[in-house]
Amino acid sequence: MEKRAIFPSLVGAVLPVALVAVLGSLLTDTNSSWYLGLEKPSFNPKNGCSR
Repeated sequence: MEKRAIFPSLVGAVLPVALVAVLGSLLTDTNSSWYLGLEKPSFNPKNGCSR
């Protein structure tokens, strides 16, 4: 297989996944009452650790 044929296939596979991941993270509200009311496991990081 030619190297040039791999790049478009790789971009076609990775780009949609990356776009959905970014969109999902932007639309997720971690300060909602539903999310804050969830019973989280003990290994869950404290609020504010990741942002």
